[in-house]
Amino acid sequence: MKGIELPINVMVILALAVIVLFAVLMIFMGVWAPLGQTVTPKAALDAACLKLVTMGCETNLAEIYVTNFDADGNGKTGDKADNLKVLCASKTFNKDEDGCRTVCGCT
Repeated sequence: MKGIELPINVMVILALAVIVLFAVLMIFMGVWAPLGQTVTPKAALDAACLKLVTMGCETNLAEIYVTNFDADGNGKTGDKADNLKVLCASKTFNKDEDGCRTVCGCT
């Protein structure tokens, strides 16, 4: 029995180390935000603008989804109503589509 205990313990420790390493990588890659961390409207706009520029400045703003931010104020983050068009039209930025494209660096 003693010979089997060591490999099982090592496997459990390795599995925990892999899970922790994966979580740390997700934090640094920006995919997963730790509990309590909030995204500011400016950070959400910057991320959405990056998507717009990457996809092409002529892309429909309603097709650029905003993640980790409630753009439409319905209490749900990441739904299809949370898009760049709604974010730009919000009270925070008050921009129409052309103004939004200008803020994002599309001229």
